[in-house]
Amino acid sequence: NVALTSFATIAVGAVSCALAGLWSLRAGRDILPGSAVAAEVALLISLVCCLLAPAYQYMSQGVFLFYLLVWGSAVVADSAQFSSLCAMYACPSLVGTALTLTTCVGFAITIISIQLI
Repeated sequence: NVALTSFATIAVGAVSCALAGLWSLRAGRDILPGSAVAAEVALLISLVCCLLAPAYQYMSQGVFLFYLLVWGSAVVADSAQFSSLCAMYACPSLVGTALTLTTCVGFAITIISIQLI
């Protein structure tokens, strides 16, 4: 069922977003805040999923569903962490502008990527 698979792929992002937020409170290195570590891991997972994308046609339905859920989790989790980093490091008087700009850039990249496919 395409509709249910699409819903699950997007909805799993809510759970991963919350889990990444909780993890970012505990994660972190000497220099990087926890949000940066969580965003880095989410981007790495997303990169691996992206590189595996050409192989989707050879995956069984179960493996493909798992692949979509993992990728959906990673894509949503990194967005919230980047917003957190932006709000943390932007000049206080420009936080709203910085968040708006980064959100617009993110959506533009998404739209262009979808159109290219």
